[in-house]
Amino acid sequence: MSLPLTVAFALGLAAHVLLANAFPSPWWVPDLSLVVLVIVVARVPDRWLSLSWLAGVFKMTWAVRFPGQILVSTLFVGWVVQALSRRLDTTDPRTEWLIVGLASLCLTLGALWVEELWTVPLMGLAVVHVSLTVLAVPLARQVLRAL
Repeated sequence: MSLPLTVAFALGLAAHVLLANAFPSPWWVPDLSLVVLVIVVARVPDRWLSLSWLAGVFKMTWAVRFPGQILVSTLFVGWVVQALSRRLDTTDPRTEWLIVGLASLCLTLGALWVEELWTVPLMGLAVVHVSLTVLAVPLARQVLRAL
């Protein structure tokens, strides 16, 4: 894996932690770990297992509940992205937005389902979280281009 991809991956994980610590609610923090995982695995699909494992373990370190679910879901996202990259141009910005949006939606709704938190206000916050995550894709692509 090239140095710019490694740096972008590390910066994305670090930025996620910084933002998560800066905001009192996780709903207002885009899932930058997911964004960089999708972007980097789309470019080097053969490294999906190590990148997914690293991102999953990284996210588990600050997880309050269900760390196992976080690791498994992150591994699954990496596997799906590498499988899609063999059939589609996953480096296309529209495809990355779609993959990040669907993955974020599935992970967010999955977390709400596991915790049995189905309320209208939380659904609104879930929409905000998914939207912020999708809107982070162009920023992550810009950082990668700058490296």
